[in-house]
Order: sequence, then C-alpha cells, then structure tokens
Amino acid sequence: MKLVSHHPVIGLFLAFGSHFVLDAIPHWDYHLGSYERNKKEPLKSVIHLNKRFLIDLTKMGSDGIFGLILSIIIFSGPPAGGWIILGVISAMLPDFLQFLYLQIRREPFTSLQRFHGWFHNQKNNFAGIISQIIIIILAYFFIKVLV
Repeated sequence: MKLVSHHPVIGLFLAFGSHFVLDAIPHWDYHLGSYERNKKEPLKSVIHLNKRFLIDLTKMGSDGIFGLILSIIIFSGPPAGGWIILGVISAMLPDFLQFLYLQIRREPFTSLQRFHGWFHNQKNNFAGIISQIIIIILAYFFIKVLV
C-alpha cells in the first residue's frame, strides 16, 4: 500500500490482483474436510455445509486473522491506518468469492472461479512451503528496505 499511498483505491485493486499472481506460485494449502474437489471438472467441485465445514471455517478464520495481524505488524507505518486492513481483506477476497461460487454457481462468480482456477497452482508440497517463505522475506525486504 505504501507504493500507492496517494491512491489507496488503486492499492486495493492491486491487492486483489496480487492474490491471483501469488496463487500461480507453488504453495501449500491445508486440507479442507468439507471440500470435495472434482479433478475432471473443477467447476463442479462442492463444499458441504456440515460439521467439517465448521472446522474448516475455524481454520480459514484463524488463517485470515493471523495473516491480517502479521500484515499489520510487517507493513504498518505511515500512512497505514485502515488501508492496510482493507488491503489484506481485498487480497483475501478471491478465496471468499470462491465460497460464494460454490453456493450460488451463477455469473459473475462462475467466470471468476474459472479465472481463479486458471491461476491456481495445485502443487502442494515442500517446495511450496519454501517458496512461500521466500516470498514473505522478499516482500518484507522490498517494503521495509526499498520503499
């Protein structure tokens, strides 16, 4: 957000777009017990609203809160304010919109889900964890040192 501190709305759009770019990099995702992925036809995947979903919601909520807190710690500083929080929410929004697609299955969610799936790298392995750590270090260095 510091890069576009004079135009924070542009920063929100960049944060939203960064989600797709970062999804293209191999990374690790935790298992969601309520999600039934259809490998042949990804748009027909299903999320079941049951007891497992409550556990998954706890995982996702904890992950989101942890990411928000970590982002505030790492990236806060003038002119932080609420824009950091809005930027983090904007960057996480595509995953929430995936959930809406799985419930509604109508446009514009269908096109967004197809777009999201096109970017998403499905390699959930050790290399993915390493790449996530490297990206965090590079982002921290870029924001704190270069900007």
